[in-house]
Amino acid sequence: MMLIQNWFKKGNRFYKFLIILFAVVLSFPLWTHYNFLLYRGDICFHVNRFFGTLQAFKSGQILPQLNPEGAMGLGFASQIFYGPLEAIFAAILLWITNSFYFTYNFLFSMFTAVAGLSMFFSLKGIFSQRRRFIAAIAYMCSPMLIWCLYENSDQGMLVGVALFPLVFCGIYRILHNKRFGVVILTISATVILNSHLLSALMCVIFALIYIILEIKKTSLQKWLKFIGSGILIIFLSGYYLLPLLKAKSLNIYRVFTDMTGTMGANPQRMNEERFFNPNTPAKYHIIMTLLESYWTLI
Repeated sequence: MMLIQNWFKKGNRFYKFLIILFAVVLSFPLWTHYNFLLYRGDICFHVNRFFGTLQAFKSGQILPQLNPEGAMGLGFASQIFYGPLEAIFAAILLWITNSFYFTYNFLFSMFTAVAGLSMFFSLKGIFSQRRRFIAAIAYMCSPMLIWCLYENSDQGMLVGVALFPLVFCGIYRILHNKRFGVVILTISATVILNSHLLSALMCVIFALIYIILEIKKTSLQKWLKFIGSGILIIFLSGYYLLPLLKAKSLNIYRVFTDMTGTMGANPQRMNEERFFNPNTPAKYHIIMTLLESYWTLI
């Protein structure tokens, strides 16, 4: 409770308001161009995940893993292979609003704001409010976040980008004997793991590098906190990790053996269609859409 109260202290409200406002401006073109969704990388896959999760809930599944209407009624278990957490939230929002357009864009706008707020919070006690605010704005403008917003269309990856600072905030707090380190590390890492597995893997690698660089600040008590946090993360993610490991052990799914069949595209074709490729036709459409949207706003 104290952590939440500190989050909303009066001195921080102005900067947090500006961060949320900047997130709205940054994601504004998503709301002004309905057909903009059609030009984003993984949109078809995530449409299937969202509606599949909603159908799973409607079929009575407590933990939605199987879309009962997928594959012409045979069932499609995309949630086994992809972190289901943000899809669960999206399915609930989709059920309330009955609008995929609103749900999709609201999630992107919200996660963009969360990215800025998490950076602002993570630097507390290290830099002044003004410097934390500048860092938050810079982080929201990072290439990876912009790429998630306007090219890749991957909420799971955006969740990873948004919560990445909190993971290191938790590690920093543990190393420097500050409160709530284990709580922040456990919650943020669990959400990332259950939203985007690749982001979680990258997070583990850089977290280990950070701890190694600060090895002189570690102690037995701190290592026990790290180990305990790791056990909690795995325990809270068991509903996702256990089916995933079971599916991998069967060695019959192409997602584990032959990536050329994933989502109907091979790695070379997927790489050729990335936003930073100058030969991508969609790139020019996206840039013109952004310019047109902000011109309309002005």
